[in-house]
Amino acid sequence: PLGDIVEGGMADVHSDAYSGMGAWALATPVAVKLDGGDRNHILVGTSMGLVYALEAQWHSSKSGWPVQMRHPVEQKVLVEDVVGNTNLEAFVVDAGGDVVSLDAGGEVLWARNLLRDGEAMMDAKGEDVRVVRGTSPMSMGDVEGTGGLAIVLLARITATDRQNISRPDKHVEVVEYRLYAIDAATGDDLPHFPISLGGGLNNLSPASSMPQPLLIDLHEDQHHWLDQMHGLSKEDVETIRTINTEASQSY
Repeated sequence: PLGDIVEGGMADVHSDAYSGMGAWALATPVAVKLDGGDRNHILVGTSMGLVYALEAQWHSSKSGWPVQMRHPVEQKVLVEDVVGNTNLEAFVVDAGGDVVSLDAGGEVLWARNLLRDGEAMMDAKGEDVRVVRGTSPMSMGDVEGTGGLAIVLLARITATDRQNISRPDKHVEVVEYRLYAIDAATGDDLPHFPISLGGGLNNLSPASSMPQPLLIDLHEDQHHWLDQMHGLSKEDVETIRTINTEASQSY
């Protein structure tokens, strides 16, 4: 259920009524205009799993925010217009592998864990369970070359016994690292993903981090991008190809 992964909330930003409880902001804040208007917003996640959207000018939380994740938010919030309206969507991943898409008002568009419900969580002996312990920062791009955006990130999958499933300090065996590519509009895995990158590292340091995936097109011939342009006739596409070819030969 979505409520198990993320909850909306109206928790106050700490001010003079500070209760003595605090949290670390572990990633770089993001400054955007969520509503596509004139107001600037600052998005930041905390070690207590709260994700804030702050009104930059008025020193308060945007309506519908913060939202509560199940695990600490250690990576930068990703913001992009995936739906195609004037508002922006925010994408959040927490240290336990929960990924959510939020609209400008903090409402959940989709939510999932990197480990799917149908995936075997136990090993062959039925003793250890699989859990996500940390991810890389998220990248976003057109992975399939179809015009649709995808979220790409690396996840560390660890093994622990059932008694220590909520104790990250006891998750000492890395079963594997996985590279995920997730459809930003739906939350579904892209075909052929995730990809296992191996593992086998024991006694993992809690402070170890993973690099952000780099998205780059290594095709020598870039003409395949033109084939994805909609609304152009074959003559238009051929004209653009000719112009690009002549331009490249002039260097």
